[in-house]
Amino acid sequence: MNFLPNENAVGTVCFMTFNRGHILLKTIKKLLPRLNHQWPVLVVNNGSTRYTQEYNEIKKIAASCKDLNYYRHKKNILFDGNLRSLFELVPT
Repeated sequence: MNFLPNENAVGTVCFMTFNRGHILLKTIKKLLPRLNHQWPVLVVNNGSTRYTQEYNEIKKIAASCKDLNYYRHKKNILFDGNLRSLFELVPT
């Protein structure tokens, strides 16, 4: 899965996460008013099994916000695997 930010994007803000959905949701809610097409946000969830309600809310927000992208691995692929996938997913 590659997400395609606006062609004018200068960079991407990336969050790698595992079982910290409660913290990430607060962060995303604070970022929402500041999101813009020049700096899209990518969240890569490393197969979290905790705070699923919060992750589902982030996924729901991402579905309605073109500058927020959410991807969840089906299982934990460890830190280096998650980092590698982040580089594969982000085009900027």
